[in-house]
Amino acid sequence: MSSQKTRGIVLRLMPFNDKNSIVKIYTEHFGLRTFIVSASSSKASRQKTALLQSLQPIWLETSFIDSNKLSRLGEITASGSINNAMQHHTKRSILLFLNEVLYKCLREEQPDEPLFNFLIDSINYLDKTAQHCNNYHLLFLIEMSRYLGFMPVANYSNYHKYFYYREGLFDSFKSDNLMMDEEQSKYFAQLLNLNFESMEQMQLHTNARNKLLENMMFFYAQHLPSFKDIKSLEILSEIHAI
Repeated sequence: MSSQKTRGIVLRLMPFNDKNSIVKIYTEHFGLRTFIVSASSSKASRQKTALLQSLQPIWLETSFIDSNKLSRLGEITASGSINNAMQHHTKRSILLFLNEVLYKCLREEQPDEPLFNFLIDSINYLDKTAQHCNNYHLLFLIEMSRYLGFMPVANYSNYHKYFYYREGLFDSFKSDNLMMDEEQSKYFAQLLNLNFESMEQMQLHTNARNKLLENMMFFYAQHLPSFKDIKSLEILSEIHAI
């Protein structure tokens, strides 16, 4: 079978046996795939493993036989960089958080090129930007929800001032249904009008930002059954409290 080439984003590298590891990669043309890769101590194997760090953008070659079987990972090269982000304390914690979020969200073995391009562009932006990134992860979650099919409706007003998680929109009355409080709903509405370039226009106290992140995690959990127990959430909250 002929070799196929595609871009990918590394999600997780895990030991498989004494001679091999397995790596989960979200690919541009084939969706989420699992590959087997040599875990030997050879120079070529070490170089390949060095490129398989979480959220590293790569070019990869492989021959797919069956989506339900492990494919051998062929040649890989970098298609982008996360080196700058990995050397920055806050950005490194954001990468850890994003990696866990994506591992929970990306389950489809079907290509979604708009989503893939969003992820690549977002990772590249985080690596290169000189901006403070205190709100980056919040904007990332909002933008990714667009591609996952549950983008919130930006209908906030003085009348519609409570955000309902399951409905994904703002409404005018309090109820027993799941909703953000008035203050958090206002912050959330402000985020919906920002993007990465303008993200630092919104100044939030650390406690308010952390609470907003918790609420957004809850919003995701209402729409994605697999989305729960994000272990890096506490680490990210601690980093932003420094």
